[in-house]
Amino acid sequence: MAAQARSKRRRCDTAPIRSCTIGGPDPREKLDRLASLGIGGIVTNVPWDDRYLQDERVFRELDAHLEAARDRGLGIWLYDEKGYPSGSADGLTLSGHPELQARGLYLLSVRGSGAAPAVVQLPEDGVRFYSASLHALGEAATGMAAPRVDVAEDGSRIRTNGMDGDWVLHAYVEKYLYEGTHAERNGWSPRRYPNLLDSRAVRRFIETTYEPYAAHIGQGRIGEAASAFFYRRAEPDGGVSEYGRNVRARRRAVDGGAARPV
Repeated sequence: MAAQARSKRRRCDTAPIRSCTIGGPDPREKLDRLASLGIGGIVTNVPWDDRYLQDERVFRELDAHLEAARDRGLGIWLYDEKGYPSGSADGLTLSGHPELQARGLYLLSVRGSGAAPAVVQLPEDGVRFYSASLHALGEAATGMAAPRVDVAEDGSRIRTNGMDGDWVLHAYVEKYLYEGTHAERNGWSPRRYPNLLDSRAVRRFIETTYEPYAAHIGQGRIGEAASAFFYRRAEPDGGVSEYGRNVRARRRAVDGGAARPV
């Protein structure tokens, strides 16, 4: 019965986040203090400095600290990010791979007047246009407008002949997400965020974060050295999945590639 009670207590114990380090070159006093308070474990990581995840020395130091924690019966989780949210590896995920940045659809509206040729160019931070429709100004944007617009095959521009009177062109454009999104306003540090709907970005995050821990902690047996990784609520901010990259090819097979509102 006592063993069952201890097991149940361990499963439900508090495990404070000790970000950066457990504490100093010799953490034994601090670990003893945590154990004496009834703390069941810790959540920790390598230091949050300008060599984050790139300094073998601090991995060795962390490994020694974790061994000292285990000797005191403390459970161990590892936190997988510098700050918040998880996924960027403090910029390492996107380093050399800007194409893996989070993307999403924005509505771009352009006003004009009269029946005359007009061209709308892709915004500087845009990836491509997907669809567009032209409406008389004040008309409800139902998406049922006559086909007076042409989206270039490469998505780089939109051509229209306009219409009599004042009009508005609504276009859906894929853009890299930053301004006004969680990437800019996350409460920790503004930074570009990877598109975690893209398996290539997830692979990069694994390579830059999880694999260094696996190589250095527990002498290659990280599953014995730590119970889990703490992955802190990644914010995708939208994104274009691998399926999305093939939408246009599939659409051409169905309807010849005619632009339609999304």
